Amino acid sequence: MSYDLLNEAWVGLKWATCIVPEQGCPISDREIQLIFEQAISVIRGVDSKNMVWIEPQLVGGGTGTPAGYTPIAGEFELGYSVHNYCPLTAHLQAAHLSLPILAVLPDTGENFGVKVFGQARITSARVGAVELVTEFGAIDDLVLLNRVANLADSHLTGWQYWAYKNWSDPTTQSPDGAQGLFADDRDLTTAKLDNLKELERSYSKVTAGIPLKLSFDTIRDDIHYCYQICPANADTEIYLPKRHYPAAYKVTVCGAIRSSAADAKIASAASALSRSWLLCSQGSLACARLMARSRLRL
Repeated sequence: MSYDLLNEAWVGLKWATCIVPEQGCPISDREIQLIFEQAISVIRGVDSKNMVWIEPQLVGGGTGTPAGYTPIAGEFELGYSVHNYCPLTAHLQAAHLSLPILAVLPDTGENFGVKVFGQARITSARVGAVELVTEFGAIDDLVLLNRVANLADSHLTGWQYWAYKNWSDPTTQSPDGAQGLFADDRDLTTAKLDNLKELERSYSKVTAGIPLKLSFDTIRDDIHYCYQICPANADTEIYLPKRHYPAAYKVTVCGAIRSSAADAKIASAASALSRSWLLCSQGSLACARLMARSRLRL
């Protein structure tokens, strides 16, 4: 269990200035941090172990402008929650409501998305937190889903997709039904398979060391993963979803020894719909590449 203190904090009429590159809203961030600190103080009075998540103000955090948060004294179980959405829709909505807006957005949605990951890492390091993208998506744009998920892999950052179902959400900026993973919330057979192909990805479930590099090509069904081996009597396990690896797969390993049977299934904790293989730690650096045989060129 953990505590998400405030979802998508809003700074009011000065919101538009918060997406100015290299500026942000440091004064508003300090005001928001006071709320976080008061809530954390109360929580720690009854729970000293579970994580607490803080979050940047809505538009600034989603565009990668600097956040003004500072370390919270005595807090060692802190998470930094960020959302990765292009601010264009919010900008148009603000204009429709006659709220203050910038004459021109200072960057593109694609570049904003890149900056979110960079600033999340910077802020997390400053305050002593671990970052997590707790929202992105809410759309059927496969290019966007692929881009953000790839960015998360390249930054070795975890993510949570918004949303499982549409739930007739009155707050969404997406077209009708676009934010959910089903064409019909009431019918699980209507899952959007193209969306799932981008979102159900291969990754390391357990690493016997420090992750260094992760990439996954959803077209070629090709994962490349490297990690720095640390002293441990353990294996590294990589999850291979059946959607991308329906049958056999080719394994290329360096700095390690493959210890699972060819095309082995995960036998216990994971679903029978997935495939797995293991690395035995040897040497200082291990890398692996796995590609579905059905995608290989002969």
